[in-house]
Amino acid sequence: MTKMTIMIASAAALLVAASSGAQDAPASKETPSATPDPDKKVCRREQALGSFLSKNVCHTRREWATIDNENGVNAENALARRRTGVPGRN
Repeated sequence: MTKMTIMIASAAALLVAASSGAQDAPASKETPSATPDPDKKVCRREQALGSFLSKNVCHTRREWATIDNENGVNAENALARRRTGVPGRN
């Protein structure tokens, strides 16, 4: 796969995750004012592109933050390239 295809697939996966309403579980009722534990494991249901089947993917909150940040950067880069055009491909 080319880099562009990978970035577009990443952007699409980010849009699928955002539209599925994947959210972290609410904080415990015992400590409502405490900050969430970054090492707590959180699972999300993700659906692969071109598939009706979904699967649970589990990571810590810290890992999800990193994944979400990387996906956001990749999506922004893909959109920026689309707006400006890729040199040599016009």
